[in-house]
Amino acid sequence: SEANLLRDQGDPERASVLSEQAVALAGQFASAVSAEKQVMSLQRHGVLLADLGRSAESETHIRQAHELARKRFGEADVRTVAAYQTLGWFY
Repeated sequence: SEANLLRDQGDPERASVLSEQAVALAGQFASAVSAEKQVMSLQRHGVLLADLGRSAESETHIRQAHELARKRFGEADVRTVAAYQTLGWFY
């Protein structure tokens, strides 16, 4: 995604703006966006926020990603485990 490209190019501020927009759109159009895309948007935005030192906000988004993945895909699904692993970075 463009946000990931910006992050890789050393511009996490602009990347976080784009990823925040993606999260907002995924939430606004939740019925049209797959749960997998919603989880991915929340998780990626959380990682970008962590890059910016915004730990509390980051953890909130990653927790939301994990909870959505757990509800939609189950505890043992790779998407749920990946969100949980990302959450583990905080502890």
